[in-house]
Amino acid sequence: MLVDVVPSGFNPDTLTPNQLVLSNGAVVRAFSFLFLTSFHGVRTFDGEGSGTLRGRNVGVTSSPNIPSSNFIPNATATDIVGDFTYEVAPDGTISTEHATDGTVISGPRAGQTVTNAFALTGRASNNRHSLILATDAQRIETVRFSNGEVQERLCNRSRTLIRIDD
Repeated sequence: MLVDVVPSGFNPDTLTPNQLVLSNGAVVRAFSFLFLTSFHGVRTFDGEGSGTLRGRNVGVTSSPNIPSSNFIPNATATDIVGDFTYEVAPDGTISTEHATDGTVISGPRAGQTVTNAFALTGRASNNRHSLILATDAQRIETVRFSNGEVQERLCNRSRTLIRIDD
């Protein structure tokens, strides 16, 4: 018997969603979804290893693997602000750590706030007018919503930053 319960968590060794077997032998199916987003905004680097970011994240969520659940595909927009730290390695690799706060402005969570933290790694162009950042390893992220919900997720990001002033 499959039960429509959403277990939380990922196995840290395999990076797959946890599956639970209840005391009555029922298997609780792990919930997964696909969240496609775009982000546009401004990042300010202070030249000392810290910075700020402000922008908007727009996304579409679908779940192709659980047609019997109560999940309804949706779209959302979130205004994001945050701080980040960065380090530049001798080979030119740039590593960043971000902590963000967001206010959901549309979609099923409109009016809620959300926090998240993530890391990106990349390199600047030779003329230092652009910077490419991306997820360099699978990590489990913990997203917290103001209504008390917590989501653990695997996330893949990439960012193209273009210098807009000197």
